[in-house]
Amino acid sequence: MTANDAPLAVTMGDPSGIGPEIIAKMYLRRPEHRRWIVIGDPRVMKHATSMLGADVSVHSISNIADAVFDSGALNVLASSHLVDLPSVGQVSAVAGQAAFDAVITAIRLARDGLVRGIVSTRRVQ
Repeated sequence: MTANDAPLAVTMGDPSGIGPEIIAKMYLRRPEHRRWIVIGDPRVMKHATSMLGADVSVHSISNIADAVFDSGALNVLASSHLVDLPSVGQVSAVAGQAAFDAVITAIRLARDGLVRGIVSTRRVQ
């Protein structure tokens, strides 16, 4: 895989925040930009797409080589597996750790040349 072929890594952010919903909306609105992989929790992304009423299949992958870009599925590389879905807007150590794990995973993938860049959602105040 060359650097131009490598996907972008999109970190999910805080699973109890708006990041998963933003990512799901971005995925639905920009089909031409779907050569990316969400780094985070597959269950959280499934929940975010279902809350939007989107007919999107979340494809949980364990490594970059498992990603499929032409199927219409949202590839999610699991950097965390939350036992329970977090309540939206609730600050918790578990959710914070999941956000941190996504960023660290994305950095490792970039360092190893498996992704061409990292995109993160951020709440602006």
